[in-house]
Amino acid sequence: MFTELDGDAVRWSDGTRERVDAVILATGYRAGLDYLAAVGALDDNGRPLHRRGISTIVPRLGYVGLPHQRSIASATLRGAGPDAEHVIAGLLGAAHRTRCPRRTTVPAAVPARRAALPVACCA
Repeated sequence: MFTELDGDAVRWSDGTRERVDAVILATGYRAGLDYLAAVGALDDNGRPLHRRGISTIVPRLGYVGLPHQRSIASATLRGAGPDAEHVIAGLLGAAHRTRCPRRTTVPAAVPARRAALPVACCA
């Protein structure tokens, strides 16, 4: 697990820094997100500050599996897939706009089976 979010990178426990386009946290049954308090990503009750799974505080940080993230099924296997597609599309869009500011739109949804394919750059 990384120990710090540092701009466009994560810092690992051994001190090395690795650049990342996005961070997606699959929280499981009970979120253990205390380490995100230092970057201001949590509210006063320790819950992620997000809109439909995308952090409203930390750029390129997304969540999947939060209760009522986008629907009543969000924290279930049935709801995690559609929520993951939404988060991936949002994070791919944010990461791409960071690298290619001339491009202003990305596809509204990215099917999960295609999420690993590279996004064409506008450069």
